[in-house]
Amino acid sequence: MTRKARPDGLPALLREAREHFTPPRRGASGDWSGIDDALEHRVNGPPGSMPVSALAARGRPPVVAVVSGVLLAAAAAATLFFRPAPPVREAPPTPVATVTTGEGLHILSATGQVRPRAGGVVVGDRIETTSRASLHSMTESPNKGVAWRLEAGAKVSVQHARMPLALALLAGSVDAEVDPVSSGEAFVVDVGPLRVAVRGTRLRVVRSGQKASVDLTEGTIVIGPVPLAGMTEGTRITAPAHVDLDLDRPDDVRVIKAEVVTAPPEVSAKTPEKPPAPAPAAPPSTPRVDAGHVAAPAPLTPEDVALAVRGCIERSIVKGAVRVTVSTTLIVDADAAGTPKIVRFDPPLAPVVQSCASEAVFKGRFGPSSSRRMTIVTEH
Repeated sequence: MTRKARPDGLPALLREAREHFTPPRRGASGDWSGIDDALEHRVNGPPGSMPVSALAARGRPPVVAVVSGVLLAAAAAATLFFRPAPPVREAPPTPVATVTTGEGLHILSATGQVRPRAGGVVVGDRIETTSRASLHSMTESPNKGVAWRLEAGAKVSVQHARMPLALALLAGSVDAEVDPVSSGEAFVVDVGPLRVAVRGTRLRVVRSGQKASVDLTEGTIVIGPVPLAGMTEGTRITAPAHVDLDLDRPDDVRVIKAEVVTAPPEVSAKTPEKPPAPAPAAPPSTPRVDAGHVAAPAPLTPEDVALAVRGCIERSIVKGAVRVTVSTTLIVDADAAGTPKIVRFDPPLAPVVQSCASEAVFKGRFGPSSSRRMTIVTEH
């Protein structure tokens, strides 16, 4: 049978295929005649047919195909194992205090952005208020918390929330009622370089510039330098007491204890009676010595207290051509015996005025009432 003539382009195609074909394994020879026959049969033979030799050769895939498959598999594995992880969305910070009341309260984040009051207060926030505001914070102990209030004009920042909750008082005043904890500190207020550390108490801290004061109603506090870590070390103060602080002289902590009148030793009939001492600005009545019995001082009247406060204001104001009117409400909390426990001013006065007035009030007694409110107005 005569072989059909090959197309003119077929020899050139075969030569090109031989030049680019991958060399066989070492020691093996390429069957070019079989390849030629298979290619010619594919071109000139009937559709779907292929010589047996070509089918046998087809069972061994070319080296190029094998290598290409391996490379593709490696690329797929690299894509699977080295693809970038999806971005992790940070959880929002946990509020350390909730706002109970305070329409004039404004919360600024650490970046200076205004945050809504409904989201609570987080670490790094700065709080400013134009009206009285109440907040509540939970401590790490179950069912323990801190209720704190800011007066109008107060500015504080939340330092940290780990035990204890720490506030930095920048201006104004903050009141706090702290549930006692078994150990450690439950609440601290930093005033410049000083820290007022609380385990469980009721107190009020006021700051005006470099002057500050603390009114302690219940419990015990420690006032000392702000520590880098651990507990606060410094002056330990037990209620009731009033404390004056000079932030330019942090070592000078002036404590004024609320005096409690106690009976002196029994007076002998032969002992001559000493004349009474001069009365202070707002004194209680001088005790009368009668047959060894010491009478309790007469209660302070609102007029006595107002006179003492006006005297403190007059001594602190530099007189000039400008008339100054000062109006405030003095709130005195006393126990059942009438002994003052805490003295507050709404709105607050200068710390030097509050210290002067508180010292006079703490020396007296009131009638049987738990709380007194007196409005004091003076012009200079």
